Amino acid sequence: NMTDAQIQLICERTLNIIRNKFSDIYQKYHVSTSVGVACASGETNTYELLYKSADVGLYMAKGRGKDTYYINRENIKYMNGEYTSNRDK
Repeated sequence: NMTDAQIQLICERTLNIIRNKFSDIYQKYHVSTSVGVACASGETNTYELLYKSADVGLYMAKGRGKDTYYINRENIKYMNGEYTSNRDK
């Protein structure tokens, strides 16, 4: 199991690599990179569920602003137009 600090470090390094590699494109087209991270758990243990969890993490990151990431540790889901979390149960 990875700690949040380890995941954050990987996300920050990944974003820095992308920013440096594509800096010309970033400036020319005003684009950015967002990353959603899913964490496997008892409930989120299949490819489909991990993919959906990472996808929600991606949109959570985009909601925070440009060039960032979101670790979907709480297994937040998007259902019927609303975000829900395991913590809501």
